[in-house]
Formats: sequence, C-alpha cells, structure tokens
Amino acid sequence: MATTQQVADFYDVPYGTIYNAYREHTDELNMDGVQCVTAKGFKDLVKVKNTSTKIINQRGYFLVETEAGFVKMANRSNGLFPKRAILRDSEVAK
Repeated sequence: MATTQQVADFYDVPYGTIYNAYREHTDELNMDGVQCVTAKGFKDLVKVKNTSTKIINQRGYFLVETEAGFVKMANRSNGLFPKRAILRDSEVAK
C-alpha cells in the first residue's frame, strides 16, 4: 500500500492531482482496493499486522517507521493505494 503523497511522488505530480483523481473516480478506485482510513484505523491496522512497526506521534501527524525510512501520515483521513490502483494504464507505470 502507498499513501496519496507516495503516489503523487511516483507520478511526479502535486498531491492535489491524485486527490482530485480519487474524488472523480472514487467508485472505480475503491474497486481496485483504495481505502481511506483514519489515523486511529491505520494505527490499529499496523498493530494487528505488524507489532514491530514503530509509530511516532507528532502534532498534526504521525510517522510510521519502515525499513526504507519514515512515512508521514495525517491525523485525519489517509488514502491508501494498493499496487493495482497505482499501476493502471499509464506511461509512468509502464
């Protein structure tokens, strides 16, 4: 899974571009497995799936420590995109 910001970075576009694309194609992307989770929902999911993952709370956001570094997550809702939703028919994905 990748966050909205990670998808924007992958395609080298602003965050708002991915956000707007999701808003315009919500049903289709949700069928591909995109999820919007709250901070609490995400933290609960991490605890169930991987007890060794560290979560560091900050003001307005939290950091999730991964093998590759840290991922910044909002304390509000976060979009999580599976590979299927990210690698659609696009030149960047190819």
